Amino acid sequence: MALVWTDEYVTGIPEIDAQHKAIFREMGSLAMSLLQGKADADVQRELRQLAVTLREHINYEELMMFQEGCLPEVMWGHSEDHQLFLQHMQTASDELMTHDEIRAFLRYAVFWMRYHILTIDKPVCYQFMAMRKGLSAEEAYSQSAAIVIEAVPLLLGGMHQTYSELYDSQLRVVHQNSHLLEVQHKLKHTNQELEERVTNRTNELMEANRKLQGEYEKLQSLNQKLESAQGQLLQSEKMAAIGQLAAGVAHEINNPVGFVNANVGTLKSYVESLLSLISTFEQVSDELPTGVQKRLNELKENIELDYVRQDIIELLAESADGLDRVKQIVQDLKDFARAGESVWQDADLHRGLDSTLNVVWNELKYKAKVHKEYGVLPLVRCVPTQINQVFMNCMINAAHAIEGMGEITLKTGTAGDEVWISVTDTGKGMSESVRKRIFEPFFTTKPVGQGTGLGLSLAYSIIQKHKGHIEVESTEGVGTTFKIYLPIAGKGEQLPDSE
Repeated sequence: MALVWTDEYVTGIPEIDAQHKAIFREMGSLAMSLLQGKADADVQRELRQLAVTLREHINYEELMMFQEGCLPEVMWGHSEDHQLFLQHMQTASDELMTHDEIRAFLRYAVFWMRYHILTIDKPVCYQFMAMRKGLSAEEAYSQSAAIVIEAVPLLLGGMHQTYSELYDSQLRVVHQNSHLLEVQHKLKHTNQELEERVTNRTNELMEANRKLQGEYEKLQSLNQKLESAQGQLLQSEKMAAIGQLAAGVAHEINNPVGFVNANVGTLKSYVESLLSLISTFEQVSDELPTGVQKRLNELKENIELDYVRQDIIELLAESADGLDRVKQIVQDLKDFARAGESVWQDADLHRGLDSTLNVVWNELKYKAKVHKEYGVLPLVRCVPTQINQVFMNCMINAAHAIEGMGEITLKTGTAGDEVWISVTDTGKGMSESVRKRIFEPFFTTKPVGQGTGLGLSLAYSIIQKHKGHIEVESTEGVGTTFKIYLPIAGKGEQLPDSE
């Protein structure tokens, strides 16, 4: 649960690094106190001290940003992130919480600290050092964008660890339920013995036992619903975090891409002018002295002017195409996971499929060749980000099912007042027993630590809330097809989420 200091957290500013290490130690001490079961007052005291240390560190950082001359928007963004976390920290340290509640808050604080150092503090400290070397605040900020991009894999790894810990907590709940089952069986056996010894109480005891059984079944049903809800909440929080990160990364990438694109356009204009000038010189070369003509011809042959003239235009065109590709990937990333957006709207599902495919392409390109067989689809009333998440889970599952190199086919079409989207892979397929359980929360055929069993469960829940349905066809050794049906008119829009 606690953070362990490694070189990945080094910012290059000794004072900042020293404060971060102190915070890490206090988080580690608090985690150890929780593990050892120390008294509530001692644990609460450590939590309050952690709040003080964090507040002092944050004040120091904001003062340093002002003194170093960072951009105002950088300082505002930093301060907003600080103040939101401090509000949560203040609430936690002021209230009397149980150890479990403090443990849950500490998980959140650890993830926030990791995210904050890697994506905010390190870029800002880089700006400090760059400005001390003479760069302007704008130049230092532009160059620090690469640090945020480098931190993405580290953050995703931390998120995976956090969700693994939460999954372990769910397993403990399942074990507790198993213990309750044993208790219930023992109670039933005791009731039978009492029935034999106390005949006149038989009817009363049977009635009591029936009520107990009913209550137990209600408790079991509530536990299952709770597990499913918690699993979906974890996935939703994960998508929200990815969405926030994607928006930030996309913003940082768009800035350098914008001025590079403008420079390429200007460069193309300059090159065309130079080529026009060269052509003019060639037209009048016969009027030049023979010696000059000879030198010019030798120079043209040495630099391969005819080849350069053709290749430079092609290079500029390829550069422009590459920039367009980068801009499209950034746009797809933003379209796929807009942080916090859950608005019903008329959506182009083909665009959603394409943007999702771009987002998960790194997961697919080494496993399968992707074929698209799109039909003609109308706009569909839905929550696009949720439907994109369903597409993503189906595509990634298809890639994971393929051993070696295979094929994935995306098809679309209409059926009455519904549209359908299918994802077909040439993977290893599923047995009938596995196919019947794939939508159960926490069911997975992957090794421990490689899958939570929540992806398809969440996809099934999203499609149900949209009043659609999913069909699955699978043959072992041949492959699997997931076929998603959605009503065009958005029949689930006006229904509460609990339905």
